[in-house]
Amino acid sequence: MMKFTGKLAILCAFLLFLMPATASVQKSVDDPQGDVQDMMSGTVNMPDIDIKKITYWQTDDGSVTITLQVYGSIDSNSIYMIVFNTTDNGKETMYNAYYTKNKDLAEMSGFANESGIEALTSEYTWVTVNGSFDIPESKVLRLRFNLLNPGESPVNITAMTLFMDISSEIPSTVGMDYATMEFELPSQNNNQQNNNQQNQGNNNNKNGFPGFEAAFLIAAISIAALLRRKIL
Repeated sequence: MMKFTGKLAILCAFLLFLMPATASVQKSVDDPQGDVQDMMSGTVNMPDIDIKKITYWQTDDGSVTITLQVYGSIDSNSIYMIVFNTTDNGKETMYNAYYTKNKDLAEMSGFANESGIEALTSEYTWVTVNGSFDIPESKVLRLRFNLLNPGESPVNITAMTLFMDISSEIPSTVGMDYATMEFELPSQNNNQQNNNQQNQGNNNNKNGFPGFEAAFLIAAISIAALLRRKIL
């Protein structure tokens, strides 16, 4: 009996070792359906870039997983971008991640590759971040990477999707959607009711582009570069 108990204890310890680190931060935000905007004609039906949900996990060791879910399917001819801001003892870091399978669209947007992750540190230095993208199911794009410093706390996330019809001389369709997620910082003392409302994450207010100037600029540059290329 003692021998069996000892083996059981060793087995339990081994299984605990194999388990991933416990998530220290978990949050999700939902985004309404049918709010994709075309810069030429207003709201358009583009489920493949219509954001449905953003989820965020961060473990104690600084490992981060972000998923972007759409109402349709992840489209190889669209760009999916995530801008993620963190803070650590007053030092701000901005992570910029992008994913596409369309080489022409990536080139027009100024991206060196079809996918990548970079971080802008508080010293205004761009750092390449090792990470990975995968599509665990057709509707979900998953991003995994490690923070530059495990002690960083999430501030906000903004995801943007972009589709441009580049089959014609001048793009007839330019669809964009975005969703944001705000985090409560450790120094903030919001009550539990407000926390629960934030965790439910009904992101129905889309007046402007809060916290998304960088990604919006990328989209604007993309369109301008495409138009210039077609005109010239």
